Amino acid sequence: MHSDDSFLIRIKVPRTPAGYPAADGSDWMTTMLRLTLLIHALASTVIMGVGIVAVLVMGFVSAKAIIAAIVIGLILGVPVAWLIAQKLHEG
Repeated sequence: MHSDDSFLIRIKVPRTPAGYPAADGSDWMTTMLRLTLLIHALASTVIMGVGIVAVLVMGFVSAKAIIAAIVIGLILGVPVAWLIAQKLHEG
């Protein structure tokens, strides 16, 4: 065993009094993840709605078509949310 811990790399993340990471941009990935998840909830809902309306207008009124539009909306919401979060985080 080593008596000296100098070989370990320690990363200090500033914390608020409640113990959460500080929101001053010091933890970029945590901030981006939170922002992306928040935007994903909104963006995927919009994309799903557009997809469901498009499916119904085209005459596909089956449950499979509607579920496919929902799944596609959820999947497409991830990169859209990430791009929007990047633009918002940059300023």
